[in-house]
Amino acid sequence: MKFDMIRTVSIGLIILLAACGEASEKPSADKTDNGSKVKVDTSELAETGQSIFLQQCASCHAVNMNLSGPALKGVEKRWKSKEKLAAFIHNSQAVISSNDAYAQDLFEHWHKVQMPPFPSIKEEEITAILAYIKHAESN
Repeated sequence: MKFDMIRTVSIGLIILLAACGEASEKPSADKTDNGSKVKVDTSELAETGQSIFLQQCASCHAVNMNLSGPALKGVEKRWKSKEKLAAFIHNSQAVISSNDAYAQDLFEHWHKVQMPPFPSIKEEEITAILAYIKHAESN
């Protein structure tokens, strides 16, 4: 009888530990929030980013192919900084006018058609969109 109880408790503990292990294996990224590091589930962030991407970006962009705007695969690597990329998203014409070489080349390459401004898009939304793009690149 004691053996059955010990076996039942042991099996329960194994199941509990396995469930905890699976939960901790979700992809995550460090996010700075007021100077402290917070773990963020990147799959949830990518899902949020996909929703924003479909609403705000997909009419002109795709991840892996050019549409009326360039494919966004590798977009972060093409910009000097995430801040410059965010500035371009907020107001592409301002970045082009600032003599940013990459922004000017992009403008010329796309037949001087500028991206419309998105001044109301928040930094965390841009982060989510970029997480979606990275997720979509790997699939």
